[in-house]
Formats: sequence, C-alpha cells, structure tokens
Amino acid sequence: MMTPEATSRSMARLRSACERIDWDPATLRIVQCVMPAPDLDEHETRALAHARAATYLQAPEDGDALVRVSGWDREPVTHLRAALRVAQESSGDEFVDTAFHRRQLLDAADRVPDSWMNDSCAFGTSRECVERLRAFRETGADEIATYGSTPAQNAKVIAQWLE
Repeated sequence: MMTPEATSRSMARLRSACERIDWDPATLRIVQCVMPAPDLDEHETRALAHARAATYLQAPEDGDALVRVSGWDREPVTHLRAALRVAQESSGDEFVDTAFHRRQLLDAADRVPDSWMNDSCAFGTSRECVERLRAFRETGADEIATYGSTPAQNAKVIAQWLE
C-alpha cells in the first residue's frame, strides 16, 4: 500500500543501487502491488482496504516502512495500534489478521485515514480503478499486481485494462 510517488522514489533507489554495484538497472523487474476495489459500496471497500491496511500497519516493521515511504503522519498508526492491542488481548493471537475476519476489524480500521487509502489503492468504478492502476504503471513499474478483491470483482477492470 504505497502511493505512486512512493513507488517512483522506491524504484529510483533500487535502480540507483543497481548502478552502484555495477548491475544493469534495466534487468531489474519491479512489480507494484495495488488493491483495487471496483464498483463496491463504501462498506465493502472499507472492509476490503482499510481493514487490510490495519493489519499491515499493525506490524511495526511493515507499518513504519509504509508510513515513512509514503510520507504519512505516524500519529494515526499509534492510535490504530492501541485499538488493535485491545483486539489482540481479547483473542490471544499475536496478529489480528489471523484472529479476526476483516469485517470484525472495521472499528479499528476507521483509524486508517481515508486519504491514505485513496492515495495507495484503486477505488471507484471499474474505469476509475483502471485509471488509478495506470497511474501506478506510469511510475515506471514493469508490472501491476492486484490483490485483495476477487477475480469476479475485477473482471470488468481486467477487460477495460485490456482495451
């Protein structure tokens, strides 16, 4: 869950590192993962994206890296982790994504700013999702991998992408 700008900066760092070690940067293949939520209502979009983001942001190594590379404020993550700690304690599980269904994480996921999700995912109509996926592709990523939503939910996105 990175913004297109974070993707572009990350790719520049990777290609620069290749040059420093005398490795042809053109041989580096970069796949950007993006979560589309095409033609879904707000509740399903939040359950799909915000709840999944909550599980990523819960883990300090992953969450802190996402916040840093995307230039987000760390404060919402602090509040999110506090809310998730309560869920963890009640479940006895180390990670909430193995203890709860995404719909059960919606209250905690409300602490994930909408702007973060809008910047790092592809929401809206199928056409809007395709446009957003293209924005990630324009960063220079060699490929786009989608995740989170189902093949059936993405059927129109794939058809429109191929057009």
